[in-house]
Amino acid sequence: MLRLALIRLHIPSLLIKFIINLFTRRNNKIITHHGDTSGYRVRIGIDQGEIISPLLWVIYLDPLLTTLNREACDPFILKSAALLDYSPIEYEQYSLPISHITFMDDSTLIASSK
Repeated sequence: MLRLALIRLHIPSLLIKFIINLFTRRNNKIITHHGDTSGYRVRIGIDQGEIISPLLWVIYLDPLLTTLNREACDPFILKSAALLDYSPIEYEQYSLPISHITFMDDSTLIASSK
């Protein structure tokens, strides 16, 4: 799926291959207070501590979040007012439809009704 998300963004194929190869056929160990654990083979996934992880999460989740925004039939409407002038008092109203709240791998769907 990560490969498809990268292709969707028109990432060059050589870079896609490089990124995929970073996270396949690899071993890992955990550093603890009592020393390193013995190594184990990583079956799937991207380590949270990897420097590229936040970028890859955004790339991977973008198709889902884009679809949720487009298909939202009853989004929560966040309303706000900005003060433009204080004499006389003048406001500008803003409305932002929100269908989800997402932070890394934690997503919540929201709507205007229960």
